[in-house]
Amino acid sequence: MRDFSQAVVIGAGVSGLLAARVLSERFSSVLLLERDRLTGKDHRAGIPQSHHLHALSARGGELVEELFPGFRDELSDAGAPTFDFGAQVAVRFADGWASRPQTGLIVQSFTRSLFESSLRERVLALPGVALADGCAVLGLRADERAVTGVVFRDADGERTLPAGLVVDASGRSSHLAEWLEQAGFGRPREAVLNVGVGYASRLYDNPSDVWPEWTGLAEFLQAPDVRRGGFVSRVEGGRMLLTLQGIEDSKPPHDEEAFAEYLRKLRVPVADLVARMSPASSIRRYSRTENRRLACHRLRRWPDGLIAVGDAVCMFNPVYGQGLTVSAFEATDLREFLRECPPRGIPIGATRRFQRVLARRTRWPWLLATSSDWGWQRHRAPLPIRAGLSYLRRLMRVMPHDDVVYQQFLRVLHMVDPPTTLGRPSIVLRVLRHRSGKAARNALLSEQPLAGAEH
Repeated sequence: MRDFSQAVVIGAGVSGLLAARVLSERFSSVLLLERDRLTGKDHRAGIPQSHHLHALSARGGELVEELFPGFRDELSDAGAPTFDFGAQVAVRFADGWASRPQTGLIVQSFTRSLFESSLRERVLALPGVALADGCAVLGLRADERAVTGVVFRDADGERTLPAGLVVDASGRSSHLAEWLEQAGFGRPREAVLNVGVGYASRLYDNPSDVWPEWTGLAEFLQAPDVRRGGFVSRVEGGRMLLTLQGIEDSKPPHDEEAFAEYLRKLRVPVADLVARMSPASSIRRYSRTENRRLACHRLRRWPDGLIAVGDAVCMFNPVYGQGLTVSAFEATDLREFLRECPPRGIPIGATRRFQRVLARRTRWPWLLATSSDWGWQRHRAPLPIRAGLSYLRRLMRVMPHDDVVYQQFLRVLHMVDPPTTLGRPSIVLRVLRHRSGKAARNALLSEQPLAGAEH
């Protein structure tokens, strides 16, 4: 039995902050150890993807609001737009523009720095929660059966900190696999799928305050032909954040002239819009976009006193926008797990069972992300993946022409419904009945509503 005296959370990013929120309900003390020095709303080295567009999906927003009532209003007061994704995001597929229906899928777009700093402020206001930044965790303190604390280094040197529970939420830079192996628990198997997607983002001021009639714009990559795309959205401060994406030799560049040329070659009307705005940042690139999953739930000996969450155990290509919502789901799972523990503490073997819960939680997001990315692989995929990919490609070609299919896809994208709903007989029938001959006409006609529609 591990008592509820002190919990240590490695990493004060979104996953760590959400974990600290629910840990504070049971533990007397919760300490967040963060490697970076945290200075207000500034971007930080430990979150290199923070310069790129972020949004909280419909379901993710609901979950965060349950944990932090009023949080959505706080972001709105700070200037983060809140809108219906279906009605206010213009989405361009390979075969044309999707319709713009009211869906009830309410989302917010913002900079990562605003979201994370606002979340951190709320968490640190909780009783018993503290943060120590500038602390690099070096490893786990463990005996034969359990993790009993962490070893870390700060300005005062190397130290050991005991804990009743350690939560690894250190994200993409986690050393969890090495730490487990060093502590004698073995190394979990790792699955990696990297298709070579790269990003380049820039923040813009809009001096004219004249905006398109949409709040967001998206063009998805679609194998094998659509090799470049991007996302645009209004964010706080009356600014616009542009994130370009491309695959392999079509990755977006970072020098000014090539960046402008890349914009002009997109099929979405971004270049003219950007030309009327003023850059508010340099061009920021990011290429660590692999899907990676550690099979912690299959490790023969998982230690008591340790839980791993977020990107430390399962990370996705950021293009699918699942990370923030998965972290919120995991926090609610952790809350339920702790509520089921007896008052004296966490029973022996319970953390191993919880890792299996998290594995089930990440299974569908993992399959959704990797199934799409498999389309870019040059080697032959396993038969089940080929079958799923074939259906996904047909689905993507139908969505510009079928509102029912498109709206169901959006519900899956926003994690309101599971991906299995796209395999319902009524949806499958609509996909199979679609005739691709309408695609060219749709692509031409649907350019018209976007052109010059500004206020």
